[in-house]
Amino acid sequence: MLRTSVVPTQPTIGIKHRKPPQTPHWGVAQELLSITASKLTPRKPVWERMSSNLNPGPVAVIGEVLFDHFSDGNRIVGGAPFNVAWNIAALGLRPVFISGIGDDAEASEVIKAMQRWDLATHGVQIHPALPTGRVDVSFADDGEPSYEIASDQAWDVLNFDRFKAAYDQPPGSIDIVYHGSLAFRSPVNRTFLKEFDQTVNGSRFVDLNVRDPWFDESLMPEIVGGAKWLKLSKAELERISGQSIDANSLQSVRDAVDHFIAAADYDAPLVYLVTFGKAGACWIGEEGDFFQTVTPTDDFVDSVGAGDAFTSAAIDGVARNLSPQQILAHAVEFASRACTIRGATTFDRDHYKAFSSTSL
Repeated sequence: MLRTSVVPTQPTIGIKHRKPPQTPHWGVAQELLSITASKLTPRKPVWERMSSNLNPGPVAVIGEVLFDHFSDGNRIVGGAPFNVAWNIAALGLRPVFISGIGDDAEASEVIKAMQRWDLATHGVQIHPALPTGRVDVSFADDGEPSYEIASDQAWDVLNFDRFKAAYDQPPGSIDIVYHGSLAFRSPVNRTFLKEFDQTVNGSRFVDLNVRDPWFDESLMPEIVGGAKWLKLSKAELERISGQSIDANSLQSVRDAVDHFIAAADYDAPLVYLVTFGKAGACWIGEEGDFFQTVTPTDDFVDSVGAGDAFTSAAIDGVARNLSPQQILAHAVEFASRACTIRGATTFDRDHYKAFSSTSL
């Protein structure tokens, strides 16, 4: 049984510009509350408790598709963008997935999986000289996954002209553009993303995936500059802000975001979705609103897909113009659900049914 609790802070002063004024602008925030959630009364999934825009436009999802290889010999097709495209399709959105595969057996498996899931494949480019992506997944003692990502993969060489030739709709029809930071590891992809951004006017949702040695902090203006939403973990916010964050203090999170915005010499994102693993997540928005969630879950299997599930449901929420409270509750509850399966995605449509707009 999944249970989610949302704790709003006191209202704060809105941000009028991307760059903050010299005086503090976030107002006074309530500290995180300690909540024992194990005795909460079960509630219906969030999608059954909210109204929404049920006809949002297409969402471009750009970046890696690869196979997660586990130490027990199992492998599952994944990659954060692939997982997001898979999830938001199940939630009722229309993803335009843009990636690259080789001309090998695993490439065939990717296409077959997408076709079985009714995901359009015209944005997937075939590069015979390069292999389909691979990552080796291992787990720490606390259950947190780590990833060893192979270099020089087919998804590293996206071509904008090939995308335009394959896409049968006006690029201006795309409402939201999602990409992670890993897509920027290759110069070819950076050129693709620049051309895409210059052509498509959709609002950008960026997922900061700090995966050393592939994360280059000097590229932050390209990766997050001008984005509307930025999703990142507590550790990733500490890294880009240079600030230590107390997981029990929203004030500490706010200070780190404030420091990051003040130091940026580019248009910093307007909304920050910060995840805290098992503790939940918070939203720091344009109006300075903060929320804390508590998300106990039964039948834990692994957390490989939790972050991508959180991102997927957040995109689903912003695409449907939901409130920050609804978006955060939806995202955390869906992330908890992802921890009950092996890997990040599944062909079991019942897994998604309660969270999909089709269940309204």
